[in-house]
Amino acid sequence: MTYYRVVKDDVWDYRTGWTTIQNEILTPIERERKFPSLSSKCFEKVEISRARTYWSFGARFEYGKERG
Repeated sequence: MTYYRVVKDDVWDYRTGWTTIQNEILTPIERERKFPSLSSKCFEKVEISRARTYWSFGARFEYGKERG
């Protein structure tokens, strides 16, 4: 499945009030709704199986990717 991984931590979208979390992964729809005014430099497009993802404190991450 196609996801967008956040590259930069703590970037705030002024229009929506959401802030990014480093290594969080978002679906294309989530990215468009949460961060419509952020540039593509803050994200990288990745292909990850749904089985390799998990939720932690309301954010989705990939197994095996360390934060920081």
